[in-house]
Amino acid sequence: MDPDALRGYVEHSADTLIDRIGPRGRADLLNEYGAVLPLLVFNRSLSANGSVKIWEEADCKSRSATVQGNVNNLADIRFTTIKSIRFAG
Repeated sequence: MDPDALRGYVEHSADTLIDRIGPRGRADLLNEYGAVLPLLVFNRSLSANGSVKIWEEADCKSRSATVQGNVNNLADIRFTTIKSIRFAG
């Protein structure tokens, strides 16, 4: 992924989370920001050597899929969110 495009997506994702948290005036930064931001960025695309199993919910729950190689857009595999991932190698 192009570094400038990645930077823009990280900034957009961070702003989205801050906008979501801000109106409440408080947040669990580790769980609501720190843990979610990398997943939002990762959700943009998926690139891996070997197999990766992904789930829509935390703790490897809900719908899952096994992905081989690169996925440029998660919507192509009918995923909008990844909250759990296991690399198979």
